[in-house]
Amino acid sequence: VEKLSGDDYEYVRLAIAKREDLPEHLVELFADDDYEYVRLAIAKREDLPDHIIEKLAVDQKIASTIALREHLPDHVIEEIARSGPKLARDIIAGRRDLPARLVEELARDDNEYVRATIANRDDLPEHLVVQLAGDKSPEVKRIISKRKVLSDKAIMKLVEDEDERILIIYRDLPEHLVEQLAGHVDEGVRRDIALRDNLPEHLVEKLAGDSSKHVRRGIAGRRVLPEHLVEQFADDDCELVRLEIAKRDGLPEDIVEKLAGDDDDRVRWEIASYKGYEWLRYT
Repeated sequence: VEKLSGDDYEYVRLAIAKREDLPEHLVELFADDDYEYVRLAIAKREDLPDHIIEKLAVDQKIASTIALREHLPDHVIEEIARSGPKLARDIIAGRRDLPARLVEELARDDNEYVRATIANRDDLPEHLVVQLAGDKSPEVKRIISKRKVLSDKAIMKLVEDEDERILIIYRDLPEHLVEQLAGHVDEGVRRDIALRDNLPEHLVEKLAGDSSKHVRRGIAGRRVLPEHLVEQFADDDCELVRLEIAKRDGLPEDIVEKLAGDDDDRVRWEIASYKGYEWLRYT
């Protein structure tokens, strides 16, 4: 064992490094070996003394394996979190025993996968949820958007990103926040609010008069719509809004007559194609 531990051929040293009965002085020796897989074999040993763990934690090629160890001294966790390669930092970011100060630091990490791992933590404090809701990475924001509980601040951050606005349509939001979003300066946000199933009547009325054709179209396409709004939208300036009305089942005859003479080909086609109006054959 002693003789082969100094062999010139790295695979011989690797075979020795993997031995369970390796003497302590050879563990020390192999922790500094030129061949990274020999050092890796040492890093995987269960009975490593702290000073060897500390040495391997600053080894950029081995730090990730050290980061996977169940028990690590606090100063080693801190060392890897601040100076380790991105994969090692990512592993550290997912540790249950990560101190709060390192959660804060890794939430600002340059690597989006590290921040994404932090975003996945159950114990994430509210201010970091809000911070990561405004992250530049779509993946980080997606993870935050799927949290079971989100504050108003976090949701308002998320809706700034067009790709995350789908949560406005499907997420169970408090009434006061729906009200707030219905008056949002961005028409895309108001449009998505218009698509919500359980929108209060007063907001349906409010958004029916919105200056944005996309918002009005969202309201016009609702499954249940008051009769006066059907009439209002049948005269809308935007052909896309009128098209939504033309697609509706059970339209009154006067609305059908009006849309049958619409300037837009698609609107007239919808009326002509609907087989539910038996009387249309004779008009």
